[in-house]
Amino acid sequence: MSKGLGRIERTILATMRRGKKLTSGQLTLQCGGDLTIALRKTVLRAMHSLVRKYPQYALTGGRGQTELSLVPPPKPKRGRANRTAEAPVSVDATAPASVNA
Repeated sequence: MSKGLGRIERTILATMRRGKKLTSGQLTLQCGGDLTIALRKTVLRAMHSLVRKYPQYALTGGRGQTELSLVPPPKPKRGRANRTAEAPVSVDATAPASVNA
């Protein structure tokens, strides 16, 4: 059984709290320094694990020659824009206008 986040996951999460999009290469440098294949695979595995544990984060890229990037959640907007509006009610054209008419 796991006892929480591992060293690599904690380092990635602390780095992501700054609010910037980071690639797997940048996170690898933050976690260990050496760009070994083993460390890079470990960071990729930890990135996927963090996205499963924290769904507010997202992964982008990773296909072809683009690096896999971890994207932080969007910052909440302040003021009136943060209030939720009621959804508009749709009117069904086939329904009768009134039952008592």
